[in-house]
Amino acid sequence: MEPIPSPHGYPILGNVMDIDPEHPNESLAHIAAIHAKDLFDEEKFQKGVTGPLAQVRHATGDGLFTAFPGEHNWETAHRVLMPAFGPLNIKAMFPEMQDIASQMVLRWARFGDDVPINVSDDFTRLTLDSIALCAMGDRFNSFYREHQHPFVDAMVGTLSGSFARSRRLPLPSMVYSGQDKVFQSDIDKLIEISKELLVSRRSHPTDKKDLLNAMILGRDPKTGEGLDDETIIRNMITFLIAGHETTSGMLSFLFYELLENPASYRKAQEEVDSVIGKGAVTVDHMGKLPYLEACLRETLRLHPTAPAFTLQAKGDQVLGGRYTIKDKQYATVLLAQMHRDPEVYGADSKDFRPERMEGKAFTDLPPNSWKTSLTIKPQDFYIKAHVRNPDFLQHAGIVSGETESKDKAATDRRARSGVDTSKLKPLLILFGSNTGTCEAVAQALAASAPDNGFKAEVQGLDSAVSSLSKDVPVVIVTASYEGLPPDNATHFVEWLKSNPSEELKGIKYCVFGVGNKEWVSTYQKVPTFVDDAMSKNGAARLTERVALDVTSGNVFDFVDDWEEKKLWPNLGGQKSNSNSSTKSLPLEIDVSARSNMLRQEMQLAQVTEARLLTRVGAMRKRHLEVLLPSGWTYRAGDYIAVLPLNSPQVVQRVMKRFGLPWDATLTIKPEANTSLPTGKMLSIHDVLSAMVELGQPITSRSMAAVANSIADGKKRSNLEERVEKENFQKLNVTLIDILEDYPDATFTFAEFLAAMTPMRVRQYSISSTPLEDAAKCSLTYSVLDAPQKSGRKDARYLGACSTYLERLNPGDQLQVSLRPSRSGFHLPQDDKVPLIMACAGTGLAPFRAFISERALKKKTGAEVGPSLLFYGLNAPDEDDMYRENFDEWEKQGVVSVRRAYTHKAEASKGCKFVQERIWHDREDVKQLFREGASLYLCGAGIVGVGVEAAMAKIRAESSGETIEEATEWVKKVKGDRFWADVFA
Repeated sequence: MEPIPSPHGYPILGNVMDIDPEHPNESLAHIAAIHAKDLFDEEKFQKGVTGPLAQVRHATGDGLFTAFPGEHNWETAHRVLMPAFGPLNIKAMFPEMQDIASQMVLRWARFGDDVPINVSDDFTRLTLDSIALCAMGDRFNSFYREHQHPFVDAMVGTLSGSFARSRRLPLPSMVYSGQDKVFQSDIDKLIEISKELLVSRRSHPTDKKDLLNAMILGRDPKTGEGLDDETIIRNMITFLIAGHETTSGMLSFLFYELLENPASYRKAQEEVDSVIGKGAVTVDHMGKLPYLEACLRETLRLHPTAPAFTLQAKGDQVLGGRYTIKDKQYATVLLAQMHRDPEVYGADSKDFRPERMEGKAFTDLPPNSWKTSLTIKPQDFYIKAHVRNPDFLQHAGIVSGETESKDKAATDRRARSGVDTSKLKPLLILFGSNTGTCEAVAQALAASAPDNGFKAEVQGLDSAVSSLSKDVPVVIVTASYEGLPPDNATHFVEWLKSNPSEELKGIKYCVFGVGNKEWVSTYQKVPTFVDDAMSKNGAARLTERVALDVTSGNVFDFVDDWEEKKLWPNLGGQKSNSNSSTKSLPLEIDVSARSNMLRQEMQLAQVTEARLLTRVGAMRKRHLEVLLPSGWTYRAGDYIAVLPLNSPQVVQRVMKRFGLPWDATLTIKPEANTSLPTGKMLSIHDVLSAMVELGQPITSRSMAAVANSIADGKKRSNLEERVEKENFQKLNVTLIDILEDYPDATFTFAEFLAAMTPMRVRQYSISSTPLEDAAKCSLTYSVLDAPQKSGRKDARYLGACSTYLERLNPGDQLQVSLRPSRSGFHLPQDDKVPLIMACAGTGLAPFRAFISERALKKKTGAEVGPSLLFYGLNAPDEDDMYRENFDEWEKQGVVSVRRAYTHKAEASKGCKFVQERIWHDREDVKQLFREGASLYLCGAGIVGVGVEAAMAKIRAESSGETIEEATEWVKKVKGDRFWADVFA
């Protein structure tokens, strides 16, 4: 026999330090990812009631959920209640279920499109009210309460109290007397509510065939016994807890996965449309929705809402002929790990793919590879809901006139703003953006709209699915990311793939495509698809698609030129009579106070480590480690997004140029067309630090406005000559640079602020693995700090985010969010699959995470496949990042690193660039590829082009194909065995 695999423990403490008391399931999953392989044969084990579940018995006793094996009351209740769960009885409950579900849908519809909805809270209301009505004939009316029903608060207190009690140290009971009092109070509330339901039913008997009547009137067919009131109450509590909490968790995760996977979302939507149409949902529809059922199964597979269960050995057992489990010893099955076994579900076992749970694919699954499990939920998960079929609201009982009242409210708001917008025509600007560039373009177009006779609304592309209007022209601004749509455009693209000709016929639109020409194979792929799909399905182009290459010049100069020459003329816009060549914001400045603004959709993380990775004096590359917010999870290959602050020196330059004291404030008037908050007092220092991009190159429009504000003819001519001679985009000359060069310019602060684009997040590849420490992650970045190319004395060009990160020290906090990478840019599910990785500079980050994870697994005895890492850098003694880590991993046989030194090629077999080293070592590349290797690339666009060319040469040499044919082959394997993550 072998010892059961486990992490090394500490004397006395054992493995206490390996378990996070706030997130024990994540800790166990982390350990299982490294050590666990075997599962239990349930025939040799029975239900184990221990830990927190044993503490729940204080509330539910020998109810169906918490009874010990063989308890008499459990056996009696089981036989009494079985008939109540028959298909006819469940079918009879449908009208009541529909009643409660309609309340929730109406609630969402009345909120409107823009109100975030707490999904878990509302699904808790849905399932609690459904069980109370269907099973016990009582209405909790949770959707008509501001807060959750008292049962929910008592239930949460009971469950959290049970968990806390299971972890107690063996101290005298008086130490815990306060906690015990609260715990008992919560249990008393559960009993009180359940008892009230029982008393009400006994006082008002009915012939309804629900669970409560089954418990009151039913008799055990084996013994003739009935259930006493205490047993009935304990089982009522059991049903209300176990029935509603778990189902609401499943529904919450279902919505999360469908929103994350637009193809599945669309397929489910199409099935509902096909089976149910626009009429009312009936019970007969339930058996005709196989794909929706597969979505529910797949949700439970990936997110078992009861993530583990405990079994107890029935006699001494031997697992797999290797591990001994003693009689009555407890063992825990981690369902999330079991449900993601790649040997059963394949290499995409961590992906949401409902097709695997549909029809024969589901019935052919091996025994015990999937368990129905229903008490966790996604934390802080909010959605916004849009009514696709307004006819439903009539069926559901919404009174007519709601639209009218909504329009009146909008009119009232416009009247209060003091601006008459009745003469402005509506315009919808939609953007698809991950890094913020397309959103900034959309905001710039919206800011110009009023001057051209339009009132623009800016939205993400996904918000426009099925809701475009023939009366409102549409401008679509979007990019491609590795040939795929931006995160907030995936649903829109999937919708277009379904050829919605009826919904698009007559829509007037144009597409503004953003891309990087260095990445040739996917340049403008999504904008082109959107444009072609819109046209093919009956939409009318306002103007031909425009393609912006972000490497070719100033983005906003391009935008200004396009909108002036193409967009507004084709929309029939009317230029305002304003003589100003730039805009300003209507604002008031107050120097008496200041305030801090908090950011949305980001949370605070704390820096735990910050260090330099390169030689002093070399171009700086740094390592930053952060402690993530509680409950956050990630995978090797994912991103961390950072919301930066501008350099204090740059902010001070702006404040000084406009003569503003440090505590000056501003209030932007409500009628302003801006992404900044309106109608509230803001600290100018905070606005300049946190809300706008001060480092962007000056645009031609802003340059002209500055020139027009210079009264001195010679100085104005000097500036105009500079515009002709200098390329301000390439020289990184900013608006504040020009204003400092020309102090006589009367360009106002309001005009300055209107010329700024909103601060955008920066995205970095995570350079750590969660298997090492799931609570932390690290990022690796280059510091952009160089002399300004314009030749201005002592002027430096500072990267806003990289210099911000460099200023952070351990203990500091920063605003972050985690973002998943494309599904393929993760380690293969099978650890034995070989890896070929290519990168340059800080593109090393995700591969440090990959190799770290494989090294950790190998250290614990797992078999891992060979890995080749091709790494481009400057010189051995300059920027060979994480050299000690990689040397150790090479000694362990986890990876072979092949470096290419640009400034010292003789130290890397004559290879200056990573693609040259790949070609030099091509025989090793061929061998690993023949063994089934996956190829990964991370770096700037030019690196990607070089690596692809090298792979095409290798393919041509080994296959006899022409270089053109080999290049096509490389394109075909992208997204299959070749995954790239490129950045500007």
